[in-house]
This record gives sequence, structure tokens and C-alpha cells, in this order.
Amino acid sequence: TEKYPSENAYDAFLNKNGGSDNAYTEMEYTLYHLEIVQEKFFEALDMFAQFFGGNPLLKPDAVDRELNAIESEFELSHNSDECRLQQIHCHTSSSSDPTDDNDNDNDNDND
Repeated sequence: TEKYPSENAYDAFLNKNGGSDNAYTEMEYTLYHLEIVQEKFFEALDMFAQFFGGNPLLKPDAVDRELNAIESEFELSHNSDECRLQQIHCHTSSSSDPTDDNDNDNDNDND
């Protein structure tokens, strides 16, 4: 971000201060997890908040690396039974179902 322009500044800050982070995405939300010593919490929170409200730099080489990471995660998971069940649910659910995913071209109208 503009405020913290060094690539991986957040991860470096967490590592330097005995912290860690992780995240995962479900159908309707993404959960972010942060651990850090108490006296560094607000500084870590400010850095984290910049991902959502700051001005991202989006350097082309960093974007390319992230796209490769996303593709790798997809290749590892798309054949899992859990992912297959999720896709079946999306394709067979009613369009009024709150878990209906319009991006999955749900042509099955169960109304």
C-alpha cells in the first residue's frame, strides 16, 4: 500500500514481533486470523486495515505471483469431494436459496 510500500511489510512486521496471520474463504465470507503481542496490536491492525482502505500499489510482478498462487490452490482443491459437493449444491439449489451462486451459471430452475 502507499502507507507501507515495501512488499511483504506486513508479514515481515508480524515475523519480527512474534506474530502470525492466516485467512481462508468460504462461500459467503473470508475469515482473517491475526496473532501478535499485545503491545504491537494496533500497529499490526493499522497495517492490516490498509489492505482494505489504503491505496494498494498492485505491482505487476506481485499480481502475477498472486495469480500463480491462486491457480496452484485451485489445482490442489478443485478435485476434492468437498469442492465437488459445493458445486453440486450451487448448480441444483433454487435461485431463491441464499447460498445460490449466480456466477456458477445455475440453469436449473427449481422454483
